[in-house]
Amino acid sequence: MSYTYSLLPNTTAIQRSDGACIPPDPNNTDYAAYLAWVAAGNTATPVDPAIIAAQAQAQLAVQAQTLLDKSDVTMLRCFEHGVTPPAVWVIYRASLRSVIDGSASAIPATPAYPAGT
Repeated sequence: MSYTYSLLPNTTAIQRSDGACIPPDPNNTDYAAYLAWVAAGNTATPVDPAIIAAQAQAQLAVQAQTLLDKSDVTMLRCFEHGVTPPAVWVIYRASLRSVIDGSASAIPATPAYPAGT
């Protein structure tokens, strides 16, 4: 298969056209293939910052979804013990949803576990 390569910003790693991230390690066969590609007269291009931002947001969304799923257990325990979910947990879950939908770009801190559950 024939690949193209891009230079990742703020790093020495190279991104292959299939999405693989290749460290500049002379013992890495993918890096050796990259060097051969360059020796054949090719030039790696910088990765579009918009693509990097979209990938970062997608990774955050996955992390936020995992935390939101995990917080379902806390909400269930509140329900099972007749405890009103604390406002900080309601806000936390709303903040996670904002990361998932792309309107926020930071994972909020997990609040303390609700008392009585």
